[in-house]
Amino acid sequence: MRFILKSSLHLIAVMGVSFVISSCGGGSGGPHPTPTPSPTPDPSGAINNISSVFVAQKPVAAGAVCPAGGVEIEMGFDINENNQLDNAEVVNTEVICNGENGSNGADGANGINGLNGEDGENGANSLVNVSDEPGGSNCAWGGIKIDVGLDTNVNDYLDVLEISATRYVCDGVSGTSSTTDPCSLVEGANDSLVLYCGDDEYTVDGGIEYQTFDLATIDGGYRISDSWLASGGRSLSRKNPRYDFEVSEAGNIAFSFGSPSDFWTYVYVYDQLGTRLQEWAYTGSTDENRVFTPGIYTLVVGTYDANRKGNFEIDLVGPIASVQKHAVQRIELKEESWKSSGGRTPHSPRNRHYTFTVLQDTILTIDIETGVSVSWFLLDENQDALVNDEGVVTNVNVPVTAGEYHLIVGSYYPYEAGNFDLTVTGEFDLASFKSILYPEFEIISGAWQRSGGQSPNSYRNHHYRFTANSDGYIDFSFSSNVNMACWLLDSNGLILFSDTSQCTRVLQAVEGDKEYTFVLGTYYMFVAENYLLRTSGDITEPVLVDSVTSELTGAWVSAGGQNAPAAPGNIRYTLVVTQETMVDIFIDHASGYYAGVYLLNDIGVTVAYDSNSQSSERERLSAIIQPGIYTVVATAQSGQSGTFKLNVNGLIDSFAIEE
Repeated sequence: MRFILKSSLHLIAVMGVSFVISSCGGGSGGPHPTPTPSPTPDPSGAINNISSVFVAQKPVAAGAVCPAGGVEIEMGFDINENNQLDNAEVVNTEVICNGENGSNGADGANGINGLNGEDGENGANSLVNVSDEPGGSNCAWGGIKIDVGLDTNVNDYLDVLEISATRYVCDGVSGTSSTTDPCSLVEGANDSLVLYCGDDEYTVDGGIEYQTFDLATIDGGYRISDSWLASGGRSLSRKNPRYDFEVSEAGNIAFSFGSPSDFWTYVYVYDQLGTRLQEWAYTGSTDENRVFTPGIYTLVVGTYDANRKGNFEIDLVGPIASVQKHAVQRIELKEESWKSSGGRTPHSPRNRHYTFTVLQDTILTIDIETGVSVSWFLLDENQDALVNDEGVVTNVNVPVTAGEYHLIVGSYYPYEAGNFDLTVTGEFDLASFKSILYPEFEIISGAWQRSGGQSPNSYRNHHYRFTANSDGYIDFSFSSNVNMACWLLDSNGLILFSDTSQCTRVLQAVEGDKEYTFVLGTYYMFVAENYLLRTSGDITEPVLVDSVTSELTGAWVSAGGQNAPAAPGNIRYTLVVTQETMVDIFIDHASGYYAGVYLLNDIGVTVAYDSNSQSSERERLSAIIQPGIYTVVATAQSGQSGTFKLNVNGLIDSFAIEE
């Protein structure tokens, strides 16, 4: 498996742009720190670490910018961690102006000089309220919320109705600075990989990538410079870059597009309700115009065909207050593999399983590249299938809401081995993405000596015990040259699964922290044959129950009769068991006369018997018995002589001829 650690998260809010908000200002001075965002690895393996977001304020003297004075707000990151915002660390500046004094009243009429009119009221002071912004739609990784407005009721507090503008400064991680604390990728439980970055821990199984862009100011607007890593075609695929732009007043917006000329570029404009307002298609470059009302709009840049690569630029000129790119996570897993795929089922642990959390309504884009026919599933947190698809998986878009999701990738046919590449793009929690690798054990060349046939209790069949570590599914498969029978039993012996004819696979739900027994036998009894067993699931390694087969040779001199276990001349053996078990007993004797076998308890009561056999090597009896001392009697027709072999199997402690 190859792991790709790609580019790190960059600041995606509008930064490096200065503008003025009139009728605002004031507030407390000094920097305002917010929590440090989680570090993310850069391609070199070091942590890119931008420290806290800081906001600093300083007064603005009365002048051309603010006739009544105001305050300048500087925002940035404390890169050198000296707890102040240095000039080189400022990434955004806003000037907030105080309200101007009212005009003087008009002079009185000439004649006797009248009194001067009263002075106008002082302009209301501007206030600034700075608060932490949690991670969400405004700032994917959290940041600062800045509310500004005039203190019209003069209570020295910025009330909700007094807020005239709100801005956000979003946390981010720079791709240029790094610390000496490197990220390391180490093995975790169940062959998972854990990415350690300082005190932060992410369980991942592949690459980490964030889409970034450059935003520059131009005369009258902004210029977006960006690229497609692998475009999403003519769709809302999150592989297509998306930008929110805020129109501050009604007016015309002029768009100028430039992109590669060897394929078609498609540009879409949506309002906040998700309604498509505009579609433009072009090759090379084009200029377009549209009149907008105030509000926030989304610009999506795609291509005619999916998975295109290339750079593009977009100029937006008009009454635009801000431009911000959507933060989109992309995780790419290279050379994932199946040892023996589980086929077209979401439950098989032989298939590859991935879990992750979606934080908001979004569209997930799934790409799977492989040389075999693929079968894949996307389940929600209720295990309901949102997608059950087969065949080629390229640029598949799935609308999802916030919640937990489970992605399963298998091959179309079970038991195939192969590799695949998986890419997931969308607004999901990167730290939540986990690859689940279930343990797989192989027991090669297991062998029955004399199988127990279609009986789950017979220990001539092979019993494997294991414990489920968690709720989930097991997937057992097996092969042999004979028809097989199989069962799955719970700890109470209840049969959960049974196939007594041509069993080759068991796919069954199990509960965590419970013990189970898997029994593998044959359609016919007394089969001596090899088999191959493969098991998969979140379980302990199955252990073969150690049963005992004991075979003793005896002889009748003058048997007492096949239906008379107490008669002299029949041969008696002592059987001791210390746990509940099934015992299988059969006699191998010469044909031509009747023989029998009896099982008696410690007070001589018959537990089970068979006394009508005329053929050799036939199972005579089987019975489930409790711990105790038992007597086994080999009987034959009255006066009969001859040799025999008595074979006993089960969880027995001892078997010997009675003294």
